[in-house]
Order: sequence, then structure tokens, then C-alpha cells
Amino acid sequence: MAYYSFKRTAVAGGLLFLGCLVAWVCIGVGMSGPGKCGSCASNIANNKFLTYYLCHKDYHSSCLSDWRDISKASDLDLLNRPGVVWYCPECVPQLQGYVHAPQLEKKVDKIEGDIGRLGDLLQESLAQTRSFAEVTAANINKASQEGERAVEISERIAEQMTRHHEKEEEADRRKNCIIYMLPETSRPDEFVADICPDLHFAYQNVMSVQRLGYKYRNRTAPRPLKVGFVCEVDRNDFIYRFNTWSQRGRMFAKADLSKAERDIEYKIRQQKRHFEEINSDKNIRYKIKGRKIMAVVNNENRFRQVDEVTGLPLESAALDIGGTATGDTGVTATDS
Repeated sequence: MAYYSFKRTAVAGGLLFLGCLVAWVCIGVGMSGPGKCGSCASNIANNKFLTYYLCHKDYHSSCLSDWRDISKASDLDLLNRPGVVWYCPECVPQLQGYVHAPQLEKKVDKIEGDIGRLGDLLQESLAQTRSFAEVTAANINKASQEGERAVEISERIAEQMTRHHEKEEEADRRKNCIIYMLPETSRPDEFVADICPDLHFAYQNVMSVQRLGYKYRNRTAPRPLKVGFVCEVDRNDFIYRFNTWSQRGRMFAKADLSKAERDIEYKIRQQKRHFEEINSDKNIRYKIKGRKIMAVVNNENRFRQVDEVTGLPLESAALDIGGTATGDTGVTATDS
């Protein structure tokens, strides 16, 4: 009887312990899961709900005023997605306080002010850059114009100096003569001094004597000899006396000419040789008079002008060998 009573007591105690354990487990589960809805105060259970970020309150999605948007978010699986947070209407003012904090507003105002000042500085810098570019372009244009004027002036000066130098050279050449075919064995200064008495020419009017060019081993013709005089009159007198000297042999004297003048005379001599070749059977002798080719026909006592192409004498104009013109030639009879 006592044993039976003890058994019943033990069973009752076990059942009581089991009931307490179940209740504790239920309470623990309820505490770990969703609580009550912050709107309808009913249990959340397994319904669709939303937990707000700041206050940590749970709400049925159907209890919210914007539940349609919540439903769409739930359909898109945005309710509990990491990185997506939700705020209840009660937390919005608090959130605005976080966003519109006075210090943050001051910093934003400062940043905006700095940006404004930076914009002003940028505009000022752009204006200065444009002004500098305009001034630079104007200076470059002015420098270019001045440079062109300087080049033009330099060219004019160089041209004037060249003309002046050419005039000086021409003035000096008018006082010189060139003696050709003087043998290299003769000393130039002694030769001129020795022939002056024979020419009846005053040696004191001779200013300088020198050979022209370099002496080469294989050179056949002697180098020309340049003789300088006091004036052009003395030069012309010496040339006339030397070319009429009976002992000159192959030597002859000519005026000192520039290269351009020598080229002109060379062309005239070439043309004279050409006329002599094509008219060799016509008993015509050609002479160069004053840089013009003249002809003597059948040993007559006059020079005739010639056709520039054929070289044949012209009947319209002639000049007596003695110097009297029989036609309008304008050519002197002095041999060149």
C-alpha cells in the first residue's frame, strides 16, 4: 500500500516536471522568434513580417500603411536581404536627426562654400588665361611683323652693301689692266719696269704688279698679269701703247673686267668663231669692235655690221676703218 502510494507520487512528480519543461521550451521558443506586431499587438507567428532597423520592432506586412509596397518587396525577396534596412514612421524623425546633424550641415555648407570659391577661382584663372593668350598672340604677331621688317631691312642693307662693294671693285678695276701670255720665266715687276721706256710710259704711274691664280705643274698657258695704275686714263694709255708695241709677240693687254663682263666677251668670241666657220668661203674677216661683231668684206676699207643669225654683212650700216661712219652704227673703230 505504501509502495503504491510512493509510485503514484513519483509519477505525478514526473508529469509535473515534464509540464514545466515543455512550458519552458515554449517560452524559450517564443522569446527567440518574432514577437508581437507593433500595430495589431497579435503574435507574428509565421505571417509575413518586417523588422525595423532602429527600433527592432516587428510588424505584419499587412498592418503597414504601405503594405502593397512591402508585399512587392517580399515578392522580390527584399525583406531580409543583407544590406537592405527598413525604418518605421516613428524612427524617421530620429533618422532625419542623424542625417541633418548640425555638424554635418556645417561641413556640407563649408564644402559648398569651398566649391563656390573654387569655381570663382577657376573662372578667374580662365579669364586670366584667355587674357594671357590674347596678349601672347598679339606679341607674337607684333614680333613676327617686326621680324619681317627686320629681315626686309637686313636684305636692303645687304643689297646696298653689295652694290657699294661692286661699285668699289668696278672703280678699282678701271685702274687695272691684264697682260696675257707673259712667260712665267719673267719677273712681273722687272718686266713692266723694263718695257715702260720702250712704250714711252712713265713707270711712276704704275701702282702694283702681280700674277693671278696659282702655278700648276701641268699648266701650259702662263698666268695673267694684273697691273694697277694711278687712274683710268693711265690704264687706257698703257693698254694702247702695249698693244701697238712691236716687240710684244703673242702678248696683249686688256682692261680688267668683272666675271659677268668676261662671260659676255666669251660669248661674243664664241659667236665670232661660229660666223667664221659657217662663212669661211665668203672672203669675210670678222672683228670685235665695242663688244659687237663687225665684218670686213674683200679687204674693203670699212667695217660692216652683221646679221645676228647668219653673220653675213649688212649693207645698211658700215664704218670706215679709219673711223668715219658711213652709216648709223654708233660703233667705234677701236680694236678690242
